[in-house]
Amino acid sequence: MRWIGHVLWVAASLGCPTAGPTGSGAAPGGGAHGGSGTPVRTGTVFVIHLEQKKDDKAVAMYPGHVFQPGDVVRFRVSARAMEGYLYVIDQGSSGAYTTLFPAQGTRADTFLHADQDVFVPSVEDGWFEVGGPAGFDVLYFVVSPKPIDIAAGSVESEKPGAAAPPPDSMKPRCDDAIFRSRGECVDSTAGPAPLARDVPLPPQITAAARNASRDIVLEENDEDHSVTATAPLDKPAVYVFRLAHQ
Repeated sequence: MRWIGHVLWVAASLGCPTAGPTGSGAAPGGGAHGGSGTPVRTGTVFVIHLEQKKDDKAVAMYPGHVFQPGDVVRFRVSARAMEGYLYVIDQGSSGAYTTLFPAQGTRADTFLHADQDVFVPSVEDGWFEVGGPAGFDVLYFVVSPKPIDIAAGSVESEKPGAAAPPPDSMKPRCDDAIFRSRGECVDSTAGPAPLARDVPLPPQITAAARNASRDIVLEENDEDHSVTATAPLDKPAVYVFRLAHQ
């Protein structure tokens, strides 16, 4: 992806093993559950919209939509209950992790005020251009009741080989049933998902919030394509969003 108006490129992530089919917002194994399989019913609630720029308008997109090179997109996030702090890390196919929120060289306020939108990445108005090899950008969303020290910029992966290109079968594919009903290319493995307990965190998160909770509820709203995440109140929590593109 390329940040609009900036020279920094973030390579597409290919083949991250963090998510199974999540087109409905359900955790792998069924139901809107956290990583332990136990529903989380109370906590910090925040809403994420994936938007594409079309004719200078922001259009809400289905979380599993498969984008094309050159598409311009962003995430719009707001708190709905119990304000907190937001951090977003992207894993690229090069093995590098890049902090998108707060982005390097910006002074973005990481505090999510109730009913006030913030944009990811935190550059200008938040737009970035989709690019790189066909695959999935894997974004780690962290919400915390207290500020944590996540460094902006890029950090090399401790295991660069883990980001090697996957087999062709791992690349985004259109779900034929959804395409027939909606006329839209959607990959059912894309979109939001809880993070399995055996999947390592990016180094920025490990250093700042090693014990971040993976118990988080994710619910998709078919009417406006938003994702509502409910995280614990007492500690940082993390989940992933797989952004698919050709």
